[in-house]
Formats: sequence, C-alpha cells, structure tokens
Amino acid sequence: MLSSVALIKQNRTLISPKYLNYYLQSHIGQSFLLGDISGAAITRTNIKKLKSVPVPLAPKHQQKRIVEKLDALLTRIDTAIEHLQQSVELNKLLLTTSIKKIFENGVLVWGACFLTDLVAAEKYSIKRGPFGSALKKSFFVDKGYKVYEQKHAIRNDFTIGEYYISEDKYNELKAFTVLPNDLIISCSGTVGKIAEIPFSAEKGIINQALLKITLDNKKMLNQFFMYFLENYVEQGYLEDKVKGAAIKNIASVKEIKQIPIPCPTIKQQQDIVEILNKLTRKSTATQDELKSQLDGLLALKNSILDSAFKGGL
Repeated sequence: MLSSVALIKQNRTLISPKYLNYYLQSHIGQSFLLGDISGAAITRTNIKKLKSVPVPLAPKHQQKRIVEKLDALLTRIDTAIEHLQQSVELNKLLLTTSIKKIFENGVLVWGACFLTDLVAAEKYSIKRGPFGSALKKSFFVDKGYKVYEQKHAIRNDFTIGEYYISEDKYNELKAFTVLPNDLIISCSGTVGKIAEIPFSAEKGIINQALLKITLDNKKMLNQFFMYFLENYVEQGYLEDKVKGAAIKNIASVKEIKQIPIPCPTIKQQQDIVEILNKLTRKSTATQDELKSQLDGLLALKNSILDSAFKGGL
C-alpha cells in the first residue's frame, strides 16, 4: 500500500528545517502543492512535483531571524486557536449533556412505549429500504422519482442527490415511498442519523440503507422523537443493536422496534421540544461565534506566514 506521508530531508547547510516547514504551511508554499500533491497519496509522480516546488532561499541569518519572529507570533496564535477549539468541543458537550439529562430517566418518569405503539395506522408506517437487487444502479434514469440515500439523513439536505427511477420502477417499489413529514434513519455505516422529509422534497423512495418511519403525531411529535433518537445514539445505546465489524449495520427493523421510548403527553413533548430548541439555538449561535473567531485567527496566522515570505517580517 502506498504511504500518504513524504519524508523531506533538507540540506541543513542551506536551509533551516523550521524555515522550510513554515514556508510549506504558508499560502505561497501551499499554492504550489494544492491540486498536484496536497491530499493525494504520495506517488513517484508527485514526489517529482514536490521536488520542483520553488523555495525562497534567504541567507541563513535571515532564515533564523524569520523563524524566531514566526515562533514568537505564531506560538501565541496557536495557543489561542487551541483554546477556541476546546471551547467549541465544550459547547457541544454542554448541549449533549443537557439533552441527556432530560432523557436519561425518561422511561421511568413518563413510562415506556415502543415504535409500533407510536406509528401511524397505515401499512408501511415502518419500512426498511428495498434489497440491493431490487434497486440496482442500472435502473437509474436522468429524471423521474428520486432515490433517497444515507447522505440525505446524515446531512439533512434533500436538495442533493442524482439518482432517479422511472415511473414503472417507482410503481414496483411504491411501498418504499417517502412523503413530507416522514422520518428517515440511516441504517448502515453511519447509523442512527435521522431527518424529516420536508414539504419541498421531491417525491421518491428510500434505498436499502434507510429506514422510513411515519409517526402518529397525536401520540408522538417528530421533533421529540428525533431529539430522543439523537440522544440515544449519542450515548452509545444503539451500538449494542448494531451488527458487523467492518461496516456497522442495523440488520433489521426489529432492533429499532425493541428500543424503549419515553412517552410523555403531547403537551409535555411540546414543552420539552421548546426547551431543547432554545438550547440548540443558543448552542448554534455560540458555535458560530467561536468558529468566526477561529476563522479570524487562522486568517491572521496565514497572513503572518505569507508576509514572512514576502519580506514583511
């Protein structure tokens, strides 16, 4: 297997290792790497390209001065970046901890229900996607009925995706139709991600890696169930029900049906959802502010690095 790391041995009589390292981190150095080398597996071909990257070879005493200035400036910036990154993770933890506290004794407080108690009274209110042989890539067409995939649940974005089936194929697989207000759950690889089908979504079906649920919203609100399942997955409770070592997989609908779900009244669910929505909005606003500060520090770091190799230090 090819390595994804290249070892560079400098001629230390000509260039300082730290000077070269800082140069290759700068936008100027990166501009020679991106597209050709950066992010790719290291091969003989792009090793040649790496060797051809031009490096501004200042006298050794100037290299030493540049490195000392960059060390002084970037050490403080890197420390601030690290603190911000820790704050981002702490903010995420505070939200998940708050959600966990609401649900951790939920079954004892409100009693337990199971999914079969909560879905709409219709034939396909709980439906795993079709077997792979029923939905091959050879069936796909340029336009028609959309095929929803794992990424729609994972990203909660229903504008993406390029797979469609014809009307005839759709009629064969009509049992796997999803409609606005249905929930889809990822069941293979990244398991337990959940999203609600919006009213703007194209009409279509789910593929084999998804589970579709249609709740009876007089018994359980979509948002309450989504918060519950996200917490259930976050706490690792779903892992016991997941099969497969290399690729995690919810082997059947049976695993999901066995999960005890807390069942407060609809009014209590509405109150809980309102609280969790407020916590989520506050957390998102804080995350956005922290990430904005982080972007500012990274831009400053890049600016200082570029300046160093344009004679600005």
